[in-house]
Amino acid sequence: MPAAKEGPLGLLQAHVGDLCRFVENRGIPRFTDFLDEAAAAAAENAARAQGCPHLWYGGYESASRRLLGLFPPWQEPETGLFPITALRTKMPKGDTLTHRDFLGAALALGIKREVVGDILITEESAILFALPQAGELIRRDLSRVGRAGVCFEPVALGDISYTQRFLESEKSVSSLRLDCVVSALAGCSRGEAAEKIALGLVSVDGLTEEKGTRKLSGGERVSIRGEGKFIVDSDGRMTRKGRQLIQIKRFV
Repeated sequence: MPAAKEGPLGLLQAHVGDLCRFVENRGIPRFTDFLDEAAAAAAENAARAQGCPHLWYGGYESASRRLLGLFPPWQEPETGLFPITALRTKMPKGDTLTHRDFLGAALALGIKREVVGDILITEESAILFALPQAGELIRRDLSRVGRAGVCFEPVALGDISYTQRFLESEKSVSSLRLDCVVSALAGCSRGEAAEKIALGLVSVDGLTEEKGTRKLSGGERVSIRGEGKFIVDSDGRMTRKGRQLIQIKRFV
């Protein structure tokens, strides 16, 4: 069993342990709030340590922020039991609204970040996932995002179809060390990349990584605060100067 974490992630693991015991004793499913990748990794360890049947879901396939559902042994975990509300609004014409704009407007209503899931932005609409009570507040009271008027209406989870978009590119690095990769992703010097890593601004597969010497194997998700989220891969090809080529998918 992995060692218990300290700080907020340690409290989360303890909370998941309490939920697992409640589910076992009462036979009633329980769910966490929406968790990001780092919190999800800690919660997953806690659920496995308790041996509690569980399932992850965020309202659609490949959601980044998800709820952990904990179930009694006799009950088949299924996504239809998750308490998630989806709301959709048309994108106002003439306005370029971003994920940050919608999130900021929602949080300005006084709700916590943990009750809001992913926010999907397309040219035609924005879809926001939330816990039911927060979703009702957003539907009722959120009428403006920036200077644009919006009107959120419920949408069935089964009616949502979304394909994650990426900006793809290829760059060369001296090695697959994390500091070298971060330097390429952020367009900064290796020293500046090492500083970002040391400050805890870089995560790999949802977990903060503070060692620039870590070597990536390919396929990892690398997040750099202020720069974005990337999938980094390598097919082993080298440049004529002996540098390694990496294939980059940047989330958009």
